[in-house]
Amino acid sequence: MLAASLLLLVSLAYTGLMGYALSRPRTTAMWYFILMLLCSTAWAVSYFFELTLPSFDQKLIAKLARFPFLCWLPLLWIRMLGQLFNLGLWIPRAVWIALFVVNCVLIGVAVTSPFHSLFLNHTGIFVYGSVGILTFESGILYRLNTAYMNLFSLFGAGLMLVEWIRSSGVRRRNLAMLLLGFAVPLAMNIVYALGSSPVAHINLAPFTMAISITAFAYVVLHNRILDVVPLARGMLFDQLPDLVLVTNASHVVVDINAASRQWIELAGGELVGKTQSMLPEPWKNAMQGNSRLFSANVGGQESWFDASCLAIKDEGGASIGSLHVFRDVTLRHKAEMALRESEEQLRGIVNSISEAVFIHTLDGEIVFVNKPMLQMYGLKTETEARQFSILNEYSSPDADVALGRNAMQRAAAGEKVFLKSWTSRRPLTGELFDVQVVLQGIYHDGRPLVLATVTDITEHLQRQAEQVVLERSHADARLIRQQKRLLRDMHDGVGGIAANIGLLASLGARATEISAKDATFGTIETLAAECNSEIRSLMNVLERRDFCWSDWLLEVRQYVQAFCTGRQLCVTSQVDGGPPEAGLALTSGVSLFRVIKEAVNNVVKHADARCLDLRIAFSPDALDIRIADDGHGFNPETVKAGRGMSNMRRRVVEMGGQMDVTAAHGTTLAFRIPLSMNAADSTGEEVS
Repeated sequence: MLAASLLLLVSLAYTGLMGYALSRPRTTAMWYFILMLLCSTAWAVSYFFELTLPSFDQKLIAKLARFPFLCWLPLLWIRMLGQLFNLGLWIPRAVWIALFVVNCVLIGVAVTSPFHSLFLNHTGIFVYGSVGILTFESGILYRLNTAYMNLFSLFGAGLMLVEWIRSSGVRRRNLAMLLLGFAVPLAMNIVYALGSSPVAHINLAPFTMAISITAFAYVVLHNRILDVVPLARGMLFDQLPDLVLVTNASHVVVDINAASRQWIELAGGELVGKTQSMLPEPWKNAMQGNSRLFSANVGGQESWFDASCLAIKDEGGASIGSLHVFRDVTLRHKAEMALRESEEQLRGIVNSISEAVFIHTLDGEIVFVNKPMLQMYGLKTETEARQFSILNEYSSPDADVALGRNAMQRAAAGEKVFLKSWTSRRPLTGELFDVQVVLQGIYHDGRPLVLATVTDITEHLQRQAEQVVLERSHADARLIRQQKRLLRDMHDGVGGIAANIGLLASLGARATEISAKDATFGTIETLAAECNSEIRSLMNVLERRDFCWSDWLLEVRQYVQAFCTGRQLCVTSQVDGGPPEAGLALTSGVSLFRVIKEAVNNVVKHADARCLDLRIAFSPDALDIRIADDGHGFNPETVKAGRGMSNMRRRVVEMGGQMDVTAAHGTTLAFRIPLSMNAADSTGEEVS
């Protein structure tokens, strides 16, 4: 009865394990495992009834009842291994279908009475102690079924053995336990089939299932081999692109993932079981903590890896091993090298410009400066430059700090800010100088920064001040020349008239005849009116900075017409071409007007002419004036030029022009003056 009790305990243990499996998440592997437990339980229970039932027929029914369950055990076992360890996945679907059909046929034959003889012959009962054991002679189908089951089971055991040799770590231990639990009953079953059982007529396989249930309980309950989480972790471990090696406390490699097998080449084969010192040089140094970033030659190409290590500790906190992870960072390393090269190129460009460049935080902390900045601020190194703050040591003590902070905030917000005038300071000497600053916001490592470009404008402001002084001196000189010209014009015009009035007044006072006095006073009256007109003309000129050509032409024509008509001299005038849009400068207009007045006065005083013709012509670059009369003329070579003629020529030459005199039949004066006289007059330069 002890044997029967053992079978009952085994069946109860299988039932309990099956109940636990039913409480876990339903994976395909779990379902195969549950069905396998069901078949194993049925085997143990049927054998229990075969030993304990009293009658022959009852024992025979228990014997035959095992066949519908036993034939499924190897098939379910291999299918479960396929889900857990990817074993036997290469077996075609048609083979599984064929095996299913074979099992169904065997079950049908086993439970059908006419075919019992094909399984069992000459049955009887062998009494062994307190139990009766059914004896028989095996039929052809029984032997075929036994051979089929044992061979298929051996095939499954072989798959497990091959995978056990190739595996490592927890996977290897789980396979070892499963192989033990599967191989011991299989061996006992083969021994019984060969007629070599240690106990006559008793198959010890169901009894050795106590070993199987112990092994299964270990991998299922302790290692949770059928749960989703360990499966997922195992799949993740093997599918990680990073190289992962697990070492124990003795620095022996106990487990690796698929990536490690592919990348780490070790002479002599498998990495598992080797110590760290036996690994190739770069990997050994990385695992010993001598290098974090290292390169290794893999497949003839240089690859870069980032090494990290995590200590594995037990529940008490004691270190029992290490998890070494090597991440392939080749692309990142190349990108960093390219970025470093581009940064060096950018630094070279920034150092080649003349402006000082700061990169600083919104609080004024220096992040980067270029070489021109060091030269501009009298510093030696970038480290020295970073010791000072933008708004404190690099700015004037009187600088508006609030304005500076506001400008940096605006720049960080995306605005391009110009500080056209800012007083900067050299921090070591305290020397102040004027700068122009351009602020732009940038981002680096996720934080906002300000890029400041600083231009020293001290010399520029000095040049501007010098230019202002120079322009003022030129303006003063121009004003002095204008005053001299106006004084000369007053002397030539008003002064001459006043002198004539004084002379006539003296003559009139000495005249004795009334008619002579009246004529003298009439002439004085005319000269006085002319003097008054001259003064008004000068006042009008002084009230404006320049002439409009149309106003100047109108004033010239009115003067000539009025002056000649009052002296019984007929006048014709004509203007050809259009005057330029630019106005006529003050002194140039006055000088031209004086030249024409002097020429007309000479005609009236000296030519004894009846008619005067005035022609004014504008060309793109010059002004031509022609004044002709029908008087008696003179010979320029024999007659000495008077003061009036000299003044005209001098004025024309001062404006950069020329004067020609023709006096064969009447007198013709021709003046050609460049229109660029305005530019010369406006700059204050003398024209020669």
